[in-house]
Amino acid sequence: SVPLWGPAIGIAIHGAAAGMSLAVLHRLSMDNVPSNRSGAAAGLYSMMRFFGSIIGATIGGVILAQALNTFERPVDAYHLTFGCWAAVAVLALILILPVRDTQPTTA
Repeated sequence: SVPLWGPAIGIAIHGAAAGMSLAVLHRLSMDNVPSNRSGAAAGLYSMMRFFGSIIGATIGGVILAQALNTFERPVDAYHLTFGCWAAVAVLALILILPVRDTQPTTA
């Protein structure tokens, strides 16, 4: 009974936010790396980002599979799964708030 445009807007917002934040995250993580080590640092950064994506998708799949076996209505299983992902996102936001850029800015 939910119109299709509701989830579509949520997915669009998520995609835009991920796209905007990943570029900044990559730049900040590579800022202080010496140029002779930038290749190795970029490779390590990419590996850890993909590893985190794989682990996150796997854990989400496990939660969803268990919830589908537990709840009578599939929509309740999806609510739990996406609620867990939202809780992890909020926790990450709380943990990152104290982090500040300590590099002097040059104009």
